[in-house]
Amino acid sequence: MISKSVLLKVSLVAVTVAATASMLWFVVQMYAVPRVSLPGGAQFDFGTIDEGGDIRHVFTLKNTGLKTLRILDVRTGCGCSKAVAKHTEIARGDSGEIEVAYHARPVRFREFITCYVLTNDPRWQVLQLVLTGEVRFRIFWFPQSVSFYEKAGDTAATREVRFSSRMTARSPLEVEILSTDSRLLQPRVTSDPEGATVTISLLPGCERGS
Repeated sequence: MISKSVLLKVSLVAVTVAATASMLWFVVQMYAVPRVSLPGGAQFDFGTIDEGGDIRHVFTLKNTGLKTLRILDVRTGCGCSKAVAKHTEIARGDSGEIEVAYHARPVRFREFITCYVLTNDPRWQVLQLVLTGEVRFRIFWFPQSVSFYEKAGDTAATREVRFSSRMTARSPLEVEILSTDSRLLQPRVTSDPEGATVTISLLPGCERGS
């Protein structure tokens, strides 16, 4: 016959095994989650593009977790861009793609376009993908504005504004219409292969300060 002490030991071992198995199951369930990684990075520098040009870039998402990675939603921060998830479910070990398109708008400083990707990864519930680069204006002029502050005199005061084309595929810049809504100002334009210069004159004897 099996003694009570042996039965007790067997029971204790069974309870220990069951507790250990339960703990392992709990640990596995706790860590069995999707994990998103970005083999190519979360930011893409498109360099320099002309105003009105188009950029497309595909970001790769890899699921390094133990459960299926789900793309719940994809959004962009402005109307000049859009994003599409080519894969909404990514199995364990597989990869998916997010394509981001951008129509270049004129900006004064460096452009940053952000795409927000909502996932079921507990660590990255909102993933940010960024397109960045420089946008070249079609037409650039300097200075941006002119003012006349000299005292009234018998000679015309003049200011010059330089216009140039900054397109990659450069073509001659032509000023077709030049006009002003003030009778006190007299504009004229001179063109050259690199652009055009507009000379604005405030007529003699006019009150100045604008």
